[in-house]
Amino acid sequence: MRLARSEYGKFLVVKALRVAQEEMITAYLFWGLVHKLMPFRHLLRNSRGSTIAAILESTC
Repeated sequence: MRLARSEYGKFLVVKALRVAQEEMITAYLFWGLVHKLMPFRHLLRNSRGSTIAAILESTC
């Protein structure tokens, strides 16, 4: 969660979500990351993590 909310860490999390989402081989990694971040979606929506929140909400 700290990584997703940090200034530079959010770019890493967004990239990881996008790459994992595109690759069928790593689908389980994508869904694992989504499930870990989903409880914090409301915190990400109003912070630097708004892009992450948008990706999470698009998976619902």
